[in-house]
Amino acid sequence: MASAGNFNIDDPAKQEKIRREPHEYIPTAGRHGAYRPKPYDREANEFPKMAASLAKDSKGRPKYPRPELKDFLTQRGVSIPLEAAQTQHEQAVKAWDDFCTRSICANQSQVDEWLKIHG
Repeated sequence: MASAGNFNIDDPAKQEKIRREPHEYIPTAGRHGAYRPKPYDREANEFPKMAASLAKDSKGRPKYPRPELKDFLTQRGVSIPLEAAQTQHEQAVKAWDDFCTRSICANQSQVDEWLKIHG
């Protein structure tokens, strides 16, 4: 015979939320205990993550931002042709993407090591 679920909680949506989300069961005196939700920080708890996106400068801005086309339209105060700027921009984005891909870490110790070297 298949189980029809737990009948201890009146609201099925509340029961499903407890089942799916991180929580802590606290036993109490009486028939049932209580479920207390635990805060879950996705960025802190999930791996793999890209360590280059975590590196910040002294003002809290990203240390390795994605190159933008506007940065390649002028060099030393002289405007350059759009096609040449687009080519340089594409090369810079590819180099940035390769750098970010190499910074992928599988656990927190790898992130700490990467930030120690590059951060």
